[in-house]
Amino acid sequence: GRLQSFRAAVKTPDEARPAWKILRVLGDGLKLSGFQFNELSEVTAAWRHAIGEYALDVPPFHAFPTLGSTPEHMYADGLCRLGDWSIYQGDPLVRRAAPLTQPAVAKMHPDQATVLALSGDFVEISSPSGRISLPLVLDVRIPMGTVWVPMGYNETAALGATYATCSVTMATLPAAVPSV
Repeated sequence: GRLQSFRAAVKTPDEARPAWKILRVLGDGLKLSGFQFNELSEVTAAWRHAIGEYALDVPPFHAFPTLGSTPEHMYADGLCRLGDWSIYQGDPLVRRAAPLTQPAVAKMHPDQATVLALSGDFVEISSPSGRISLPLVLDVRIPMGTVWVPMGYNETAALGATYATCSVTMATLPAAVPSV
């Protein structure tokens, strides 16, 4: 295991005690060894001694995530799929409300579409997991080098995970847009 630390999000109620203090009292009551700690720093020091130190393998909280090593299936255009989980796709009642269930679209920065010579209404998006066809919407808010494809739609499930590399080309045949 690895030693992980965190800060409390809220102040505890007056009577509440940290779990390590409760376990210490139980261990003392059962006359077990290793429960002699009085401060959290003593517990932390004992853990560090027992498991050793590990290099930090995640970025600091103030750093922005980046793509690590080259993915196994890097495409020539090397686009990263971005997206979110639509709140209107997961709820069993809301997802049946026609005004809230718009069909999925692929969004891309207009300059990125120019670089990829995309000029049609529909694009084909390929990832290591699969291939789909969606209407293309140009949006200056989408970062260069990415394509925005929402998750939680039946028509986008074949792409697999978000933040994977993908390739975007003109669709050979327009995909059927689901009726609402």
